[in-house]
Amino acid sequence: MGLMSKFVVNTVTDKAVDTAKSFATTTMTTVAVKSIGNILGVPDVMVNSILAVGIPMMMFAGADDPSISDKIFGESKKKDKKKDKGRKEAEDDFFNVFGDKGHAMNKAIAEETGATEDEVNGVMGLFMPTFLEGVSEEEPESAGALNKMFKQSKDEVEKQSPSLTRMAMKALL
Repeated sequence: MGLMSKFVVNTVTDKAVDTAKSFATTTMTTVAVKSIGNILGVPDVMVNSILAVGIPMMMFAGADDPSISDKIFGESKKKDKKKDKGRKEAEDDFFNVFGDKGHAMNKAIAEETGATEDEVNGVMGLFMPTFLEGVSEEEPESAGALNKMFKQSKDEVEKQSPSLTRMAMKALL
């Protein structure tokens, strides 16, 4: 399943949101979910719901905007990745990569999951180092190769969840 399989699998969870109910976080994100939930005081089920919608949206953004793929590629190649960032620093890093699309994505994620935008900003920012680690493990040769991987993941999501795809594209366009 490619890059998407590092983060999500095709199983159903009890509390997943309707349009993303076929996605549940995998082992790679389990530790991140618990940690993020503890830091923010947000229940794990809400963190899972936010990421079930947010992870595909990050890949969609990378597939549709080569400048985002470039930034993700650059960040994933940094040797001195700091994983234990404070919330503010993590959110700043997230928005430095995704820019205005990050704000639009997070607003759509909040609407879809019932979380507040503040919760979504925190979850997405604090998850960013885990996302970059997953990208790094794939060892893409270039930002263009990463963009191609994102496009393949986007195609997988489009087949599995047309409603999530419509929602993501509405937020990104």
